[in-house]
Amino acid sequence: MSHHHIGEAAEILHVTTRTLRHWDRIGLLVPARRAWSDHRLYTDDDLERALQILVYRAAGLPLHHLLSAGLPLPAAP
Repeated sequence: MSHHHIGEAAEILHVTTRTLRHWDRIGLLVPARRAWSDHRLYTDDDLERALQILVYRAAGLPLHHLLSAGLPLPAAP
């Protein structure tokens, strides 16, 4: 399983690192691992979850609805 630093993940997802940090802070997308230096490391499963979040966001659902509605996002490890 590959791990991506936050900048790589942001580039893959076409979002900003600020967006990923926000999602982590609110508990929407918490990276599966952290490096010894406390840097976020995103797995392929994390990226799949992020893509699902982006689909819901594109459909117009506010982030707080994703958190409170229990929408079927892939489970974080």
